[in-house]
Amino acid sequence: MIIHYLDIGPNMTVCESGTGSGAMSHAILRSIAPRGMLHTYEFNGMRAKRARLEFEGHGLGHLVEVHHRDVCG
Repeated sequence: MIIHYLDIGPNMTVCESGTGSGAMSHAILRSIAPRGMLHTYEFNGMRAKRARLEFEGHGLGHLVEVHHRDVCG
């Protein structure tokens, strides 16, 4: 529903605050393929590292930049 409400589609650039488990990130990545870009920000360093590895493992690394940063700070 979130993807639909935000009208996210192919080849868009999207900024996400709070990568978390990466579930929403994956939904965004499927929506912005084949040439979009997701910039996702995660304050937890280990979570950011795991998400980056997972995206690369799923062949989505070219569509996402994972930033280890607190967007509120």
